[in-house]
Amino acid sequence: MESKCWKAGGQHAGPPHQQIVEIAGHILDSLVLSEALDDVLALGGDYCIEELDVGHRKENPSFVRLTVGAPTPEQLQAILVRLEQLGGRVPESH
Repeated sequence: MESKCWKAGGQHAGPPHQQIVEIAGHILDSLVLSEALDDVLALGGDYCIEELDVGHRKENPSFVRLTVGAPTPEQLQAILVRLEQLGGRVPESH
């Protein structure tokens, strides 16, 4: 998988273990997105926002697709568990 932020083989190739995660809902006003990004970094990982769709009205949910990565499979798994607790999910096609 090649991220928009991390180019394969380049200087910024990104972490060796990566996974796409999606989070939908009121992720901005509830600070879920901010918490998710902070937690990825706190757990030793990194992230790239691949897509962000902001709901324009209060009743419209927002959506983010992230590529998260980590130096080890164990760190990536810890990140995925935390993001799942915040409402994140791995898309079926990935």
